[in-house]
Amino acid sequence: MTTKRIEELLRNGEGLAVEFKRCSGRIEHDVFESICAFLNRFGGDLLLGVEDDGTVCGIKGDVVALRNNMDFVPDPKNPIIAAFFREIGYADQLGSGVRNLFKYAKAYGGSLPRLTDGDVFLIEVSLKNLPVAPISMEVARKKDAKIVEKPRKTIENERKVARKRDTEVARKQDTEVARKQDTEVARKQDTEVARKRDVKIARRLKKVRQTLNRQGRADSIENAVAVFKCIAEDGGLSIPDIEQRTRLSNGSVKNAIRLLRVNGIIERNGAKRNGRWVALM
Repeated sequence: MTTKRIEELLRNGEGLAVEFKRCSGRIEHDVFESICAFLNRFGGDLLLGVEDDGTVCGIKGDVVALRNNMDFVPDPKNPIIAAFFREIGYADQLGSGVRNLFKYAKAYGGSLPRLTDGDVFLIEVSLKNLPVAPISMEVARKKDAKIVEKPRKTIENERKVARKRDTEVARKQDTEVARKQDTEVARKQDTEVARKRDVKIARRLKKVRQTLNRQGRADSIENAVAVFKCIAEDGGLSIPDIEQRTRLSNGSVKNAIRLLRVNGIIERNGAKRNGRWVALM
């Protein structure tokens, strides 16, 4: 951060992403709260040694050092609960992970870890000073052979799994295609049957009209045509069913049926109670 940037922040004052902290003698607890708030949002700028009104008051040099990493102990939100769970073995001392990181990283790698805060929080631990055990050429060869052999088996297993999966997918696709084809064929057949039936009904209705006209029954033609159409489409209908479909009275339906029967246009199959009307096409 440049001096110009700091001066700009001081002029603009505190905001959602800018905080001023006095910290004249030590780092206060609210400093860490502000840092957590920044991390939970989109980051921000925290200026130490500055009053809330933007007046620079300065800080002691050792405050910036944040004491020693090994001595740093963060404050838990609820010290009593934290101490209880630590005593029964369900929680570690708050901050022990950071202290162990600095302690053992230096012991194993010879240098302190490097922490980088970005889109991904990165911890880098140096291992350059770790001793490397000598290994013979024969051991290295066998080790490399195992490494090569394992991927080969893995690849073969993956191929088997992929073939099995592809076969299952293809089978399901074929079944679905066959089902759709059968459904389409059945639909076309039903459509063709219905079309042929409608053609027959239309032809027969024409003959019914001609027959009744010759007999001088013009007043009964429409009722007879409506009843004949219901019987041609569904011979199992009862007289009340025909009344409901044609919206004709009981007497009108019976007269139409009698007229159609006398002229050989419909006939009764079966008993009076369980039989059915059949349209003679």
